[in-house]
Order: sequence, then structure tokens, then C-alpha cells
Amino acid sequence: MKAKVVSIDYWETLFVHVGNPSFRKNVRKECYDKHLVALGLNELANVSNSFFDVIDKEVKLTWQTGISPKRDDLIKHAARYYGQSVSIATLEKLLDATYELYTKQLLPHPVEGAIDFIHEVASQWPLYIISDTYTIVGNVLDRVLLEYDLLRYFKGRLYSDQLGKKKPHPISIQHIIEQETITAEDIVHIGDLEETDGELARCTGCRCILVNPQIGRDFIQAAPNDRIIARCSSLYEAKEILIAIR
Repeated sequence: MKAKVVSIDYWETLFVHVGNPSFRKNVRKECYDKHLVALGLNELANVSNSFFDVIDKEVKLTWQTGISPKRDDLIKHAARYYGQSVSIATLEKLLDATYELYTKQLLPHPVEGAIDFIHEVASQWPLYIISDTYTIVGNVLDRVLLEYDLLRYFKGRLYSDQLGKKKPHPISIQHIIEQETITAEDIVHIGDLEETDGELARCTGCRCILVNPQIGRDFIQAAPNDRIIARCSSLYEAKEILIAIR
């Protein structure tokens, strides 16, 4: 059956973080130090060391309860964590500085072939992003797309922090079905994780291509999840599969 719409995951499928965790931690610390010094808060080195981890942990714990974390709640959590030593206004500045970092020094990198994939696929199918977001929220991911002049190629971007639900909840696929006046079977979703992207396909009836550099190409004939139609190691191969089923 021909594909009528293509959706794709963001992290590890289109983009990857720059550097390793230690590098990113150091960049964030330097950024927070500069902001705190500018505010005359030189003594709050402990905040620079821990701020991102405090926010990130709370984001993940909140998602585990099935709730989308809100900015105000994250700031309130950080305020409780640091007590009266750090003002709400300072915590808000640090969170905004975090978002800014991921459009500058920590700008994510496209995976190999991602830019060509986006250009070519968007010229043949309506193209959507379906992605779970954590501390780095959807608005920031859109700014990353703008930095690479890629935002205009996507008909829609469906981020969990904006939808209020993570994959494999069907809300993202339902949105595309309503937007395009199609069935789930008409959608091919591309992602890297069987437990989220593959499950999204199983729960909704769309089809899924899993892309992971660690696995070889394998057209699925029979599998526990029959909505996964192929596994491949690159976006180059994923594009060939899309064309083959078109």
C-alpha cells in the first residue's frame, strides 16, 4: 500500500546532541556562571553545577506519572530545591539561558543524510515530526530547525510537551489523520525505538520504519509487531524503502 504521509522522530533519527554528556555539562556550567556573575551572585557555584540536572530529573519524573511538565511547575520545583538562596527570577533566567544554549553552543547536529532526506521526502509527501520532548522543549527544537532552514519543510510538528502526551499515545497520529483526511494505514512513521515508535504504529495502525545505525537492513516478513515494515541502518535506506512502497 502506498504511503500518503510520512512522519519522523526528532532525536537520534534526525538530530543528535553535540559532544558527550561531560562536554554539554561543562558548556552549561560556563553559561550559568556568566549569568550568575552578571546578577552579582558569584557565590552560587552549586547552582551552576546542578541546575540542569535538577530540572531534567523533575521533567522525567513528571512524565513518568503521565503528566506533561509545565514551565511554572519546574521553576517552583527548583525554587523548593534551592530554597531562598535563589530567586524565582534568577531560576527563570537560567532556564531561558538553557534553551538559548541549544540554539547556539549546544546546537544539535543533523544525523548523516538528514538534510537531504528532509528535502527529498518533503517534496513527495506531507512531512510531520512526531517526537517526545523533555527538558529541551518543542519551541526550542523548532528554533533548531530554523537554524538549519528546515522548519518550512514540515507540514506539522507534534511534540509531546505541546500535545500533553508521549508516544505511543495515539494523539499525534489522530491529528495527522484529521489534518490530511486519511487513515492510519496511509501514514509511515520513521523512528529509532521499537518501544515508542514501533508501539505508536502498533497502537494506531500506521506503518513504521525503524532506523538504527547498529542494525542491518531487514525487510520484516513476520514479527511480533507487524506494523514495523522494515528496519534499516540509515536515512538513505529509509528513503529507498519509502520510494519502494510508494
